[in-house]
Amino acid sequence: MTLREQIDQELKELSPDEQILRNIFRQKRTRTPELRLLLCGVLLTALFAFPVSAHIFGTIFQTTLITDENRALVMEPDIAASEERPADALEPETPNLLMEDPERLSMATGGVIQGTADGAFLPDAISVINLVYSEETAVWEIPEFLTANGFVTVFSQESNEGWYLQKGETLRLHLQTGRRAGADTGTPTERMEIGFIQDHIFYQGALQEASDFSYTLTAPETGAYYLYCINCSSNKIYIKKGSIVL
Repeated sequence: MTLREQIDQELKELSPDEQILRNIFRQKRTRTPELRLLLCGVLLTALFAFPVSAHIFGTIFQTTLITDENRALVMEPDIAASEERPADALEPETPNLLMEDPERLSMATGGVIQGTADGAFLPDAISVINLVYSEETAVWEIPEFLTANGFVTVFSQESNEGWYLQKGETLRLHLQTGRRAGADTGTPTERMEIGFIQDHIFYQGALQEASDFSYTLTAPETGAYYLYCINCSSNKIYIKKGSIVL
């Protein structure tokens, strides 16, 4: 299968906003070199401008909210790929574009994260989920979502607003994992880093290994806070439900 055929196959499940990608790939092949360069530029612009389908290139590029329409993603087994490298080979250096550009980081997160604390490492794949407060349960309910290794999921109130806490006030997070395809018959154990963002500055969190996750933030200072989690498992993690309590 050629690269073009592989891409065409992956683009079958694009959302309506992403149809521009399908059109670019399926143009007639009688193009001049100048036109090819122009189309490449349009393609790169489109990739950055639109949310990308979970199926392109066999992976997901951001935390994916689970709905009735895409629930099959939960049952898809993880696909691992590897290649043999010499024992003395150096690890490739991958630039972290968001950490290197605060303005781009702010734009990518809707202003939620505008910088990182000294020593903190923030992966490039970041999603912000706006939560709805439930009057009935008195909590901010976290919907079902699927997240892959290295993906950052930030929780906020509606319109990307944080929680304004006085020094010493607490914010509690709970995440309940669900079963996925290929899981053991017992309760699976996952690894996640959970931490906080204070006044739009990302701070390194703490690593947990568990089947369900709980985290309590006691505000070190008065300010606006967000909570986040990072998938540190090699496989995707399915969060069946969760909550934040003030």
